[in-house]
Amino acid sequence: MARRRSSITTPLRYMIKAIRAHGGEPPKELLNTLALAQYAAWEVGLKDYKRAWEIAEGVLQAMKVPKAMYGLYRSFVMEYVNKVKKRGILTDEELITIWERKGGIDRKVMEEIIKKLKR
Repeated sequence: MARRRSSITTPLRYMIKAIRAHGGEPPKELLNTLALAQYAAWEVGLKDYKRAWEIAEGVLQAMKVPKAMYGLYRSFVMEYVNKVKKRGILTDEELITIWERKGGIDRKVMEEIIKKLKR
């Protein structure tokens, strides 16, 4: 049997569904609580990405990379977190090679960012 996903919002969503199934209207306080819980759950999922970008931004500033290049490095960092750290489908070196082929960003900067993210 398949396992159902549950999150911190599951009990609240079920309570609202049950109230509506019986013809009622859920109280505003319950809807506000659900909205806050959904936001908290969303923010938890982004924590790794935010932290990684904060670290990478420090590296970029220290290495005096032009601000116009930050978007490319941000894409690199987001892909690093997703494909290397979370899912493990690429190694550090494979990702650097892919980004070298795309062009536009420096290998030394990418290696320094990865080194800082591993600490």
